[in-house]
Amino acid sequence: MAFQTISLKNLYKSNDKDSIQFLMESLSNFKCKYDSHDLEDFLQNKALEFEERNLIRTYLVCQDIVDNLHGYFSIGIKSLILDGVSTKYKRLIASTDRAKSASVFLIAHIGACKSSNLEKYELLKIAVSYLKHAQDIIGLRAVYLDCDKDNKKLIKYYESFGFAVISEDEQYKNLIMKL
Repeated sequence: MAFQTISLKNLYKSNDKDSIQFLMESLSNFKCKYDSHDLEDFLQNKALEFEERNLIRTYLVCQDIVDNLHGYFSIGIKSLILDGVSTKYKRLIASTDRAKSASVFLIAHIGACKSSNLEKYELLKIAVSYLKHAQDIIGLRAVYLDCDKDNKKLIKYYESFGFAVISEDEQYKNLIMKL
């Protein structure tokens, strides 16, 4: 099954009534496959504001413009403080072990619709392909994401995709992957 990725910003700014109606219905009806109210809340209540403020970009994944929403991901850039990060990962992220911070790509949100057969793996592949394209343009070296440090299954999943835990705090494990 082939999916189409649609920019939330472009869809929202279009003057096409069908596109706007699709957008509003998709956002309000989105139920996350992973029972994550945070992912639902972001898409339904915050994604458009974050677009307007140029904080991150959100992409909707559909089969075509008139089809139901199958999933979404939000990406951006983050300034990552490297205190407590090992020399190995500092070199990977910033190309030197003396760096105090570095800019990295951010996968902020990634969620599949409960009624879709689209899996997180496919969404992650699509998001990373967008970031690889951005890398060709602006040249950053790594992708960052975080997840609940108690969600061992999700951490293991991200590690199987190529991410590595570089640090953690009270709530999250911070993971990085070289592009």
